[in-house]
Amino acid sequence: MMTYRLAVLADVHADVAALDDALKRIERLGCNEVVCAGDVVGYGDAPDETIARLHTAAVATVRGNHDRWLVERVTRGESTAASEGLRDPRSLAFLQELRPILGFSRLGVRIVVCHGSPRSDIQQVLADEVDLSWCRSLLEKADADVLVVGHSHLPAMIHVGGTGLIVNPGALLRSSDVVSAPGTFGVLELPSRRFTVFEAASGREVAVRTRYLR
Repeated sequence: MMTYRLAVLADVHADVAALDDALKRIERLGCNEVVCAGDVVGYGDAPDETIARLHTAAVATVRGNHDRWLVERVTRGESTAASEGLRDPRSLAFLQELRPILGFSRLGVRIVVCHGSPRSDIQQVLADEVDLSWCRSLLEKADADVLVVGHSHLPAMIHVGGTGLIVNPGALLRSSDVVSAPGTFGVLELPSRRFTVFEAASGREVAVRTRYLR
């Protein structure tokens, strides 16, 4: 049976070195496609370079709350692209074009990517705080078999009622003032729906908080 490997990034936060490490690991793992669950910018000091890498690597990317906030500030005239750290005008255009939700099917599995949840880019899906009914409602709203989220910076896998799945690859952003993490990305194998999280720098497998809701 054919195996399709979908690489999943989230919360890059302008850490271009971590993104470069992840893309190299993803290529070695033989992944077929790469998606990003948002928060391309914020915190890190290389937003232009990060955006350029995502564009060059054809990484399908959704809008995170930090991406939205930056665009809103510029649109309202509260800041400029330059003051937000964007020197290349194509960077702002990239962020402006991002959409909050991306949906597609691979090997008959319906996959939806968003940042926080299908309801809001600042709503966290925390494995230790959710229940079956709520997770089912998220999958139903998204019309998804597998829902990919970010925002919490915590790697997680939630099995919903034995049929649906919610996954979070954790933050690709490495340890900083706002996060203490190794910088991780995920690989979702289809059609098995096996989800594995790796440290971008070392390639080692990282423990994932896993819950089974029935």
